[in-house]
Amino acid sequence: MKILLLISRLFVGALFIFSGIIKANDPLGFAYKLHDYFEVFGEYPIISMFDSPFFYSIALEMSIFICIIEVLLGLALILGSRPKLVAWTLLLMIVFFTFLTGFSAITGKVTDCGCFGDAIPLTPWQSFYKDIILLVFIGIIFIGRNRIRPLIPSAKATNALMLLATVATTVFTLYAYHHLPFWDFRAYKIGNDVCELRKSVPDKMQHYYTLKNLSSGEQKEFPSFPENYETEWEYVSMRSEVVETGIPAKILNFNLSGEDGDFTDEFLDDEGYKFLLVCYDIKKTNSKRFDRINALQQAMDARGVAFYGVSASSDRDVEEFRHRVQAAFPFLAADGTELKTIIRSNPGLVVMKGCEVVGKWHWRDVPEVTSIEKDFFK
Repeated sequence: MKILLLISRLFVGALFIFSGIIKANDPLGFAYKLHDYFEVFGEYPIISMFDSPFFYSIALEMSIFICIIEVLLGLALILGSRPKLVAWTLLLMIVFFTFLTGFSAITGKVTDCGCFGDAIPLTPWQSFYKDIILLVFIGIIFIGRNRIRPLIPSAKATNALMLLATVATTVFTLYAYHHLPFWDFRAYKIGNDVCELRKSVPDKMQHYYTLKNLSSGEQKEFPSFPENYETEWEYVSMRSEVVETGIPAKILNFNLSGEDGDFTDEFLDDEGYKFLLVCYDIKKTNSKRFDRINALQQAMDARGVAFYGVSASSDRDVEEFRHRVQAAFPFLAADGTELKTIIRSNPGLVVMKGCEVVGKWHWRDVPEVTSIEKDFFK
């Protein structure tokens, strides 16, 4: 039991630390995932209370808290700090998470639990099975909670480590929110080719033909039509099977619309540099850096470099915003979820060259014109 308890502590502790750090790397993304759950909960009377303005308004705070608490619980478990409190908290959390992932698996409403962010996407059933396994290990920890001994004899040293971890995780999470994720696991990360990721590889199929011999009446299956097909055989039926699974496109909804309709191909076919200011929800777009953004657009216009805004908001709301911030560049329309995937900032600046993403900045970090010219127009 002692060895099993130690293995359980190390396994669960390491997994919680990893899960917490991955989510802390992108707290806004995890908040979006909470929105998905709240929206689905609204369809079921017993839990519809979560589909309310209050829970949507605190989704980010909930995301940040969960990120930090996961890391601290994992570390406390490994260190053996406050074992009873940690065991009870872990048990309550895993029961709640198992309910969420089981709910997602059964209903199929939320396709990815966000357990490990975009780093390791899991299907609903994979998430549920993962939580069932964790429930077993946490059950062992809960049963043996009175036998857990501190890894470090000094309580002061353990407390100091926990305090340091609290500060470090909080700073890490808040920095990732106020700027951009340290590690970008999404399809639009710097260096990725959007055109290539929009392509899919179809399944490789094998067709089998059932033919009837004209002389004997015998039916036989062939992988292709025999040479003497027309004189000796008669077609009966065909079946197909997948011999090699294809690869789905990683980018499905990168579609831009302008005043004259679809603008996607024209945008991507431009092999030069082009700037895209992503404002997924124009009513929530921060306007503090538009003096710098407008100056950058004017400098790019002088160079003949395309500069577009893009939003999922209505044309009326976009026009009101453009006049308020004195934005002289045109706005395109796109899917809101896709825009939130492109960059975790509202607004967020993206630079592409041809189909390749070559730069991304949070609105707080929009560079000066001189910096852009130095990096891209040497």
